[in-house]
Amino acid sequence: MQKQKNNQRGITLIALVVTIIVLIILAGVSINMLVGENGIIRQAQSAKEETKQSQQNEMADLQKLNDYIDVATGNKTYISQIDCWGDSLTAGAGGNGTTYPTVLNSLLGNDYVVTNYGVGGEGSQTIAGRQGGIPYIVADSFTIPADLSAVNITLKSSNGSNVAPLRQGDAGVNTVIIGGIEGTISIEQDDYLSSNYSYKFTRKEMGEAINIEAGTEIITNASRNNSNHTLIIWMGQNGGYNEDANILIEQYRSMINKNGNDNYIIIGIPTGTKDSRSELETAMKNAFGNKYINIREYMTKPIYENDILISCQALQDCNLTATDEDLQLIEQGTIPATLRTDSIHGNSFYYTIVAQQVYKKGVELGYWNENNKESYILASAATETSTTSGFLGNTRIQRKDINSITFCESIEEAKDKSNNSEIKWNVDTMNLGDIIAYAKIVSKNGQTIYDIYIGSDGNIYANNNCAYLFANIGKNEECTDEKIIYGIEKINTSNVTNMNSMFANFGQVSLKVLDLGNNFDTSNVTNMMYMFYGTGTNTMTELKLGDKFNTQKVTNMNNMFYMCGNNKLLELNLGNLFDTSKVTNMDNMFAYCGYNSMTTLNLGTAFKNISSINTNIFFCGKNCTIMCPSDIYYDNKTFKLNNSVDTENTNNLIEYTRGSLEVL
Repeated sequence: MQKQKNNQRGITLIALVVTIIVLIILAGVSINMLVGENGIIRQAQSAKEETKQSQQNEMADLQKLNDYIDVATGNKTYISQIDCWGDSLTAGAGGNGTTYPTVLNSLLGNDYVVTNYGVGGEGSQTIAGRQGGIPYIVADSFTIPADLSAVNITLKSSNGSNVAPLRQGDAGVNTVIIGGIEGTISIEQDDYLSSNYSYKFTRKEMGEAINIEAGTEIITNASRNNSNHTLIIWMGQNGGYNEDANILIEQYRSMINKNGNDNYIIIGIPTGTKDSRSELETAMKNAFGNKYINIREYMTKPIYENDILISCQALQDCNLTATDEDLQLIEQGTIPATLRTDSIHGNSFYYTIVAQQVYKKGVELGYWNENNKESYILASAATETSTTSGFLGNTRIQRKDINSITFCESIEEAKDKSNNSEIKWNVDTMNLGDIIAYAKIVSKNGQTIYDIYIGSDGNIYANNNCAYLFANIGKNEECTDEKIIYGIEKINTSNVTNMNSMFANFGQVSLKVLDLGNNFDTSNVTNMMYMFYGTGTNTMTELKLGDKFNTQKVTNMNNMFYMCGNNKLLELNLGNLFDTSKVTNMDNMFAYCGYNSMTTLNLGTAFKNISSINTNIFFCGKNCTIMCPSDIYYDNKTFKLNNSVDTENTNNLIEYTRGSLEVL
């Protein structure tokens, strides 16, 4: 029995030894399979990373697709990804940490991602290559080795031009793909000013050696990942277009086409003078229209006081005082030194202004909502047609007794400016308190007049029917405010279709200047009859329509400027968007306008049609010169209805008896 047990122990021991040996052998294999170069753990880790990256890519692609679908179907007109392409100005050189993309992002809020693709020193050709609009290519054939060693590479633009990326930064270049191989391009240079520099390519993963032919496209990271974003481009300061506006315009267009949608903003070259930049700026404006920001022109817009130059728009925006040097530069149309750190780059004020102008342009173009706030519609005043009518529903306050109207940034601001007036009422179309008016009582000579303050915590949109909105305001002799309306640019008028009598008999007692500002958009208006009828009859010297006074859809201009500025209006300039092609009624259009004072009426280049209904259309001015397009000019005393009529028929000619005509 004992012997049998010993035998069993011996067998068990042998089995155990054999098992251990087998396990050791298997363990060696298993360990290698687990932790080897191609082991299970390594493969699992790699698969995990690839899955994670794929998920991220899918999410990014899905977001792009959703944005694209939303824009295409009209569900939204904004795209959350915004790419700012440019040179050191976009990078923010001189701004002490302030760049226009960072300020823009703060204005837009967390729902938007603004990426700064600015790299100092780069010309427009190099920038277009980084973005992929005009791709980089391999200039000379080379071989990508099988291992991860760096290899020399030469590059140029696909149109044959010289390019020099990476000299001051890598924004949107790496990683690249060349001949299907992913890797990075690096630069070797002593510094970014050195004339000696070269490039190397290093593949990302080992593989087979591959020959790359000259002309092979270099696909940048931005080129393959940044489609259907909102595009903001600011380039040309460092050349790259041979001083040829057409070349620069084509470079911009290539980048826009590469991006894949029509959401873009072009910022003009800021340096130079109004004379030196005139040709280029005109070409850019003609090419890109309302999507072009002439930042030099905006910043240098002169401000006068008693005909003396005292400042410019940009300095006023920043509440800065102009120096003598600044005033000299402003006269030339050059951005003042107070806003710059050198001849090219701006300070923090400068870049903040650029961001604000881009932001406003994006709001105007519908790329994003202003402050991401809700939008509310002002109530209609179409039934408030007399001097004793109430104002926006408040029958206690008669229109004739309103001294001024101020549109504020918020309800709280309106309340504060009214000194917490107890007279308040809802003026939004839904009567929900989204837009509130406060009336501050001002007593003069025993009479009660009012200063009105209107505010909203959202964006204020004018009612599509703006008939009589400001009609008969300020007709009480005690109303002495010379401007009357303040902050009118805070009202979005882009949806308005009816402006009949909107300013009729407005400010007849004291108004001197009616300035509608550059946000007064009339592009959808069809009815402008009586719009400025009797406006500023006694004291108004100037009427400024602004840059967006567009009459492309207007059909009725009957009595539009009748008796406007009758006594003291000196001149009237309609701008170049005063399109009369669809107008059918022009009776009394300018009758008695500036009748006792006006010496110049500039009809603008779009005023190419005079309607057949035109009684007393030009009974205006006092020995007034009317500037008009050749389309309606017959001779210095005669208009023709348009350039297609039979001028042999005198019924198609209109004599002008109170002055003479000149061709624009």
